Amino acid sequence: MRITFDTDKHPFVVVTIDDGEDKDNILYESFMTYLETQYKEKNFFYLLFDTEYLSTPNILLLRNYIQRIQQLKTSPIRYLQFYIIVTSNPWIKKLLYMLWNLCKPMSFAYLVDNTTLAYNLLDTLTTPNNNKEYIHAYLLMNEITKIDPE
Repeated sequence: MRITFDTDKHPFVVVTIDDGEDKDNILYESFMTYLETQYKEKNFFYLLFDTEYLSTPNILLLRNYIQRIQQLKTSPIRYLQFYIIVTSNPWIKKLLYMLWNLCKPMSFAYLVDNTTLAYNLLDTLTTPNNNKEYIHAYLLMNEITKIDPE
C-alpha cells in the first residue's frame, strides 16, 4: 500500500492511497508525520483520500494508525476540519466502518463513490454561503455518508 499526498493547495490536501509498494512504510510514516506536524503547528486543513486504486490495504498498520490518531484527538482544537474518502470498493468501505468502530474519526468524514462527487462535495463544504441545512440536503440528495467524530 502506497500513500502519497499533495499539499500544493493547502489547506486542501489530496492523499492518494493505492496498491503500490511502500518499502518499510516510509510513505506512510511521511504522511503520518505530516498530520502530526499540522497539529503541532496549529494549522487548519482538510483532506481528500482517493482510494480508487486501492484493493488491498495494509491492515498491519491499523494499530499504529489508531494509536497516533488517538493521540491527535487529545488536542482541544480540531485542526482537521473534515475529510472526504473516495472509494467504491465494498471491502474498503467495510474496513473503514470497522476502523471507525474501533476509533472514531478525527473529524467529520464523508464517504463518496467517485472523485467527481468528492470535488463537488469539497466545493459545497468550503463555500462560505452554504449553511448547515443546505449541506445536509446536498448529502441526502447525493446519498453521501457522513460519519460524526463524536
